[in-house]
Amino acid sequence: QTCYEIMVHEQVKAKEKWNATNEERIEQGTNYKTDGNALFKQTRYRGAIGKYDKALDWIDVDFIEEDLKKKKIELVISTNNNLALIYIKMKDWSAAAEHATKVLDEDPNNLKALMRRGQARLQGGFLEQSKKDLKKAQKLDKDNSYIKKLLKICTQKHKEYVQKQQALYAGMFGGGGKGKGKKKKKNKDKVTKKKKEEPAKMEVDNKENDEQAKASTDDKTQANGDDAAKKMEVDTDQAVSV
Repeated sequence: QTCYEIMVHEQVKAKEKWNATNEERIEQGTNYKTDGNALFKQTRYRGAIGKYDKALDWIDVDFIEEDLKKKKIELVISTNNNLALIYIKMKDWSAAAEHATKVLDEDPNNLKALMRRGQARLQGGFLEQSKKDLKKAQKLDKDNSYIKKLLKICTQKHKEYVQKQQALYAGMFGGGGKGKGKKKKKNKDKVTKKKKEEPAKMEVDNKENDEQAKASTDDKTQANGDDAAKKMEVDTDQAVSV
């Protein structure tokens, strides 16, 4: 049996935030971000989130030195952008939008943050806000096919929303007229049996026929809308995986 003797000559305690210099804070924050990137590439998202949170925690102070201020902003932007992307992959739209917003607070024209917040808001149902972000992103990169795809989905979802609202209000305020229509039809039958022709009643009958034709057209429009909705559901899933 072999035995080894280990002698400890010196023990160095890990640096803590409370007694770290500003340079050490930036250095430690950068190290945690690098560790987070490695975990992210391995799709170990929870672990990566933990490292990124520590990176942000270490630099959560006001720096006086201009060069350190600049490094802090760079870390805040890159780390929060990575967190936004992770939460999109995890389909946590609220958290993704929150971290993208933190990037845009520092850099309002950050293309990645605008795209990611636009997508998060789109998936979360905030269509107007999503469209605003994506439009701004498109101005920064007109040839970006992914932005065009997200805008197309956003426009289609908004169209579907408007159609649903119109159908809802039509049901609320249009239901009372059905009974009257039946009475008019009965009156028409009575007049036909007695072989009487009254111009005023014929005009009412014509209006009723127009309403029936319109209702038939509305049914076709709704069916087409359902088909479009199914197609856009597929497109949405594809957009998330890009």
